[in-house]
Amino acid sequence: ISGTQGLIYETLLNVNRLDGTIKPWLASSYDLASDAKSITFHLRQGVTWSDGQPFTSDDVVFTLKLIQKNPSIDLTGIDAAVSDVSAPDASTILVTLSKPFNPIVWILGGQVFMLPKHTWSGVKGDPSQYADANPVGTGPYIVKSFTPQLVVLAKNPTFWQPGKEQVDEVKIPAYSSNDSAQLALQNGDIDWTNLFIPDLDRIY
Repeated sequence: ISGTQGLIYETLLNVNRLDGTIKPWLASSYDLASDAKSITFHLRQGVTWSDGQPFTSDDVVFTLKLIQKNPSIDLTGIDAAVSDVSAPDASTILVTLSKPFNPIVWILGGQVFMLPKHTWSGVKGDPSQYADANPVGTGPYIVKSFTPQLVVLAKNPTFWQPGKEQVDEVKIPAYSSNDSAQLALQNGDIDWTNLFIPDLDRIY
């Protein structure tokens, strides 16, 4: 669903696409080896999934290995760059690369959304086809209700940044076409859309 990335699931790092600045997120820090052939992430302490289970390096290793095994969910092409993933301890992840690769900070740190091992390890078959009726994430929101016409997200009571959520609910309606969604935006019926809008400066 729209809003899953960032609102429900989160990344290890937050990379600003406008200026390239990198902020710690689920990882409190990272170390890129001087030869750019490995990267180590140090996880933030005290982060839990929305069901109360702790977020650990096992979840990160599980997520990355799941992606490596299933090209259908390798949306950033990390399998071509990653040769091995290990967890020296519960809050450390070592990723060994197949060759020197500086963009791994952006691609893996800022673009791969972490999954909970304790719920996703039971998924059978192609994970890209899995319809998770009750997604468990580390992000600021959880699913309150779902219909094909409207998804309602509510605040995650276990969010690791309490008070950062600026609104109580996020409502995500479905539209039959880009034109109808753009019209709703122009009329003020919705506040935001991830559509491509041509001639944006002239219209707004």
